[in-house]
Amino acid sequence: MNTVELLQFSVDTAFNILGLVTDDLTQEMADWQPPKKANSITANYAHILNYIDFLLKEVLIPCDDTLFQEDRPKEIVLHDVQVELSDLHKRSHDLRKSYHDWLSSLNPSDLDAKMNSSVGPLNVGQIVEIYVAWHINVHCGEISCLKGCQGAKGYPW
Repeated sequence: MNTVELLQFSVDTAFNILGLVTDDLTQEMADWQPPKKANSITANYAHILNYIDFLLKEVLIPCDDTLFQEDRPKEIVLHDVQVELSDLHKRSHDLRKSYHDWLSSLNPSDLDAKMNSSVGPLNVGQIVEIYVAWHINVHCGEISCLKGCQGAKGYPW
């Protein structure tokens, strides 16, 4: 297994976990607004997808690190969002395919290209691991917690 294949596995696993924690949601559960500052599951799910879509199309494919720190669209941070779960599931499926196809087009050496990030210079492989796979996994924990607050099972295991 080379580094591209390992990164594909990591991203696919993150999307698998996202699917596992969102597949049994009802629209009512997803739209439930927790008290205080926490976002709904819908807002978390939409945030994940908007962010990784932006990252792929505006940063990674053009390999343009000038956008990464300064020009993130405000729509990435979402509050009071209500989107149909079926639309989010479809978008997640489409984004997973887009990432898989893009990663399949790379050589391991392509992952070494340096880019700026909010935590300093990283290579493309590190950007994908942190800002895609890890990002999805972190929000899956939030979604699981929000399900638990509603009396449902979070992670399915």
